[in-house]
Amino acid sequence: MGEIVEATRNIFIDTEQYHTSKDLVNVLLPNSDFSVSKDQSIRITLEQFEAQKKWYNVNTNNNKFYIYDSSGAGSYTQVEIAQGDYFNFGADQTSVDSFCAGIYQALVDVSSGYAPDSVTYNVNTRKLSIDMSGVTLWSGTKTFRTFQIPPSRQGALPANVTATGYYSDNYELLGAKPNKYTTDAVEAFSKNGNVFTSFYPASLYTVESVHLAVDLQTQNYQTPSLDVDSTASRCIPTQVFARIPLDMGNLGLSSTVDQPSLIRFTDTGAKVFTLNLQSKHLETMRFKLLDGKGREIQEVSEGQYANGALSYKMVLRWEAIQDLEKGMAMLMKKDNTIPDFYQKNQFLGKM
Repeated sequence: MGEIVEATRNIFIDTEQYHTSKDLVNVLLPNSDFSVSKDQSIRITLEQFEAQKKWYNVNTNNNKFYIYDSSGAGSYTQVEIAQGDYFNFGADQTSVDSFCAGIYQALVDVSSGYAPDSVTYNVNTRKLSIDMSGVTLWSGTKTFRTFQIPPSRQGALPANVTATGYYSDNYELLGAKPNKYTTDAVEAFSKNGNVFTSFYPASLYTVESVHLAVDLQTQNYQTPSLDVDSTASRCIPTQVFARIPLDMGNLGLSSTVDQPSLIRFTDTGAKVFTLNLQSKHLETMRFKLLDGKGREIQEVSEGQYANGALSYKMVLRWEAIQDLEKGMAMLMKKDNTIPDFYQKNQFLGKM
């Protein structure tokens, strides 16, 4: 079935001044300019998107893991890696500004008695090792744990475990195994004596893409990302309008560049991210920028959204669409003949 584009407008949006509630962007439109007739429909397409990456790869969503002591009733001690961008793992904790140094310092910050013998990275296996063999406060009852339990299945938080630590992507950074349910008792690392080693390759970041969500009817679906029934792959409706990958090879991980990298998307004509609306007019659109698990992109400091320091720019194309079949039927009613335009139209034979 074909279509005719009756009208088109570009909407140029800069979100710097329009964060009405932290990460929520509210865009108001003049209704008379963005309305269609009863035989038309509205289509919105993301033509361009651009943002500076002004958040940290290691942030409150992924920087916490725990020392677990199984003695007595069991207890947790939170370990928090300093937020920031780590540009390399380093060979060990003596590598200045490295991720190994960040892990070492996080344990020292808990107590000098938790200073590891070493924190090392194997460039071939891409795994981390934390040697606690000679650590003053360490004992055979202590291990490390990480959590990835979303709010929908949390219940009460364990003592000394914070909300951002209970729902954290830290296991991805450490190459560790997470506890995904409250009944789990999974150790983060493989253990050889008191040397703890990653199960999987470690990482310097956990956000591979940003998701642009909108309050309009998207007709899009997604897999249930860490929902209560996340073991099932049944897709569910989503407000995600667009998923924009981050080119991590371009985000300064190979050098300590000071300038933030750009995140870009340009539609080349494929109309990858398109909404076909049922409403006949468009008055407002509200947007949020989320990570892959539906959480807001974390501010470096409070007020970053409100101050316009975590903004983005985009171009939306608004189109009034006339369905070809309905349009022909409407014109035929007038004189019971087929207009010449429709006889020549390439879509006529597909109706």
